[in-house]
Amino acid sequence: MRSETGRKRLALSFPTGGNGAAAFVGRLRDIIIKSVASPLGYVINWSRLYSLWPVHLETACCSVELGAAAGARWDLERFGVLEAFGSLRQCDLLMILGTVTRKMMKRLRVIWEQMPEPKWSMAIGACCISGGLYTDSYNVVQGVDMEIPIDVYVPGCPPSPRKIIYGLLLLQNKIINSDVLGRPKRLPDREEVRIV
Repeated sequence: MRSETGRKRLALSFPTGGNGAAAFVGRLRDIIIKSVASPLGYVINWSRLYSLWPVHLETACCSVELGAAAGARWDLERFGVLEAFGSLRQCDLLMILGTVTRKMMKRLRVIWEQMPEPKWSMAIGACCISGGLYTDSYNVVQGVDMEIPIDVYVPGCPPSPRKIIYGLLLLQNKIINSDVLGRPKRLPDREEVRIV
């Protein structure tokens, strides 16, 4: 079949003869992506998925709930989220919990920029998502997503450990569905493939 652009799209492989051999037909880029990049990207994302090293910015009561989620009853470590590290340059997850003031936002941006790519962020609790109880305050940031990109929001005042774990599962789903560089995968073309 011909696509809208007039180019022919062919199948990547088809059987030849009776010996079970297959001939590869198509663009070299498509063959490499299907045979090498996709499985390799899956393995890389799988390893990222279960070794998240978080940076915690904890300022309010949500930190108690995160402590409960990291404790023996809920155990975040079995989901691949390890606890406190010494260097920001080794971490790939920023967890923001509690109230963020305008003075703190400058430091938060520095922390975000020091983290290596690919990196992800979670906003946990109503205070950092929308200002929470301090919606009319002059010095509280009314949502950290105005300054840094947020991947997962965990609402609540404070959210329960169950909600924090569910937010981590949503983040892991986002990680496994991204490419090797940590960007969301492109949707496949809707053009039909013809077998030769």
